[in-house]
Amino acid sequence: MVVEKFFCFNLEFTAKFFGWLGVISTVYPTILAIGKIVKVHEYIATLRERGYYNIHDSAYYRDPCMFLVTILVFVAASICLILGTVKKRHNLVFVWLIVNALAMVLLTISMVYLGVYVSLLGLRELTHIVHIRKL
Repeated sequence: MVVEKFFCFNLEFTAKFFGWLGVISTVYPTILAIGKIVKVHEYIATLRERGYYNIHDSAYYRDPCMFLVTILVFVAASICLILGTVKKRHNLVFVWLIVNALAMVLLTISMVYLGVYVSLLGLRELTHIVHIRKL
């Protein structure tokens, strides 16, 4: 049995829709990442003008560049989904599936990690407040 519809939509139309949605939804984060890289460059130039020459650029550029690379990976995966749908090449659709599955796994791990971290941090703050009240 082959799936031909997604709810009431044709499966090919739905794949194109999600592909274009992925491409369009990365425009604004791309602009933000490039803007952050420009701000970091200006900040480092300002520090060097003030005489701070012993600055490690990679520490400042790391996060915005990783964000930009992640965005570009999702754009490439969305383009693969569109091309795989149009040209009927299932290997390109498979790339999109792998990237999104990996993103879901990593987001779930980070959600659990941050939940545990915040709950432990909140517990520590709570014990600190209780300790102050006892004094």
